[in-house]
Amino acid sequence: MGLLDKSLSIILRNMRFTSLLVSLVILGSITLVSAQTTANATYTPLVSTRANFDTSTSLLLPNHSKTDYAATDVPGLQVGKCPAEIVIYVHGLGATQIDATEQTERVKMSLNNNSYYNPVIGFSWDSNTPKGASTDAALIAKQQGPKLAHFILDFKNECPDSKVRMIGHSMGARVILSTLASLHKNTEWKSENFKLASVHLLGAGVASLWNVYGIKSPVRNIIEQVVIKFYNYFDPKDKVLSGTYPRVELHTALGNTRAQKRISLPSNYIQRDVQNDILPLCDADADGKPDLGLTSKDCNAMERGFNHMGYMGFRDPTTKKLMDDGVMNLVVSDWKNE
Repeated sequence: MGLLDKSLSIILRNMRFTSLLVSLVILGSITLVSAQTTANATYTPLVSTRANFDTSTSLLLPNHSKTDYAATDVPGLQVGKCPAEIVIYVHGLGATQIDATEQTERVKMSLNNNSYYNPVIGFSWDSNTPKGASTDAALIAKQQGPKLAHFILDFKNECPDSKVRMIGHSMGARVILSTLASLHKNTEWKSENFKLASVHLLGAGVASLWNVYGIKSPVRNIIEQVVIKFYNYFDPKDKVLSGTYPRVELHTALGNTRAQKRISLPSNYIQRDVQNDILPLCDADADGKPDLGLTSKDCNAMERGFNHMGYMGFRDPTTKKLMDDGVMNLVVSDWKNE
């Protein structure tokens, strides 16, 4: 090989090495960026029963069972270690999958704002029925109980020392009460002596007489035996619960008037008027539209407590970040004082 050939060979080898080195550096950069992105990513763990029901008839679809569910990124059950406790947030009527995620994220931001950082898991269900606040939605809510109870039992079997807390908004209260009824009659739950650490109902769309569709056992006994602390946050000025709800349901709502006096309340039941903790604003999720049950006219004459969607907090209309934590400061205070 001549001198020119040797020189050319060395140059080519150096070029290949340089190319390989550059590739490795680039690959390394991508890996580092990816790892950094993963480390900084914010996930919203979800348990979903979306598309399990025919929303026009409330009937369970044939490819689903009474207890099946889909779960994503649930700490302790699917990813990571068992946390000290989890919060399950259950949305109310009319929420799409996007709405369910947004509300769960807002609950998490509001809890974080009060120095609570345990995982918040959204429960997403078929609440956006064609007929709205009709019997169909109520019956679908009732049928979520066995499904959510199954998830809770699965989680507790994996993480028996982790506390489970529940927050239910509006018709999500029916989902939670149905869940408590399912756990109450579950032999495995009883044999393990499991209990939920707490339940908070926010603007509960359930009868003030504790009448929950299809639940036969006395609600008082269920609450006392399944939950350690049970809280009902009610709001006398809630526009949905004081206006639309009684016209459709033909009775008053627990989240509007509190439990009726002739009801024998559970020994672990605590109720609180939270009207003054809900800002006089008409767009809690900052989507540019009046929230559920509000009109443009309402937006021009808002009072504290009017907004049915404000319990979870309010987003800033420009930044979409948390502007106010609604009643979540009271929720965290309850937990700290237990």
